[in-house]
Amino acid sequence: MAMIYCVQPNESIWKVAEKFGVSPKAIQIANPQIINPEHLIVGEMVYIPINIDWHAFYPKGVQRFNRR
Repeated sequence: MAMIYCVQPNESIWKVAEKFGVSPKAIQIANPQIINPEHLIVGEMVYIPINIDWHAFYPKGVQRFNRR
């Protein structure tokens, strides 16, 4: 899953990664159009891969079953 983020002034791929708690490598993989990760283009829309804690969607005591 991913979200779209609009690059702000003076942001690098490392600053964006830190802001969202993901690795810079994950952002690079999700955005092959990024040529220079140190100088992102202001206003550029980039995909931010996000990890979802699916356990947060299930109340305690509710059991989840895997389909096979």
